[in-house]
Amino acid sequence: MKKIILIALILHSKLAFSDALFDSLLTNLNTPLTQISFIQKSTSSTDNVAINYYEKGNGPKVLVFIHGYSCNSNYWWAQLEHFSKTFKVISVDLGGHGLSGQNRTDYNMSQFGQDVVAVMDHANINEAILIGHSMGGPVAVEAAVILKDRVRAIIGIDTLHDIAKEPASTFVKLMVGTMFRFSQ
Repeated sequence: MKKIILIALILHSKLAFSDALFDSLLTNLNTPLTQISFIQKSTSSTDNVAINYYEKGNGPKVLVFIHGYSCNSNYWWAQLEHFSKTFKVISVDLGGHGLSGQNRTDYNMSQFGQDVVAVMDHANINEAILIGHSMGGPVAVEAAVILKDRVRAIIGIDTLHDIAKEPASTFVKLMVGTMFRFSQ
């Protein structure tokens, strides 16, 4: 939402203000995550594709952000900056996106789910909330099926996914068994 508001401000500022202000706002929109103190890391997925991810924060709970089709980790920069004050946040560049490898032979939800699993394993994350935008929603479900009780919850943003189909229905059954567990 902040990105949309920022874009609206950019459009408005272009009409009403100087080119310097317009350029400043546009630069902030395109600021790489490493320039706002995120740590960039990399691991390999099950098909040996390099998977880039960013990490920030030291909170006891972990949020893993998964972008949609043709996006990358920069999509989440405003949310990452905000939530890193309270949580440990991780943002994944899925295979073929952002700075991750492009040498994958089969791009599908299952393999993207494996990318998320690889990142959680590499970052030693025992439990997380997965947050997926658009295509990132089904990717979060695919990852959760593999990760089982390591996923505390899934938050889908602007995502449409038929959870009646396998393996998503399997995930729903798994989540029902963990809905009422309490944090220690």
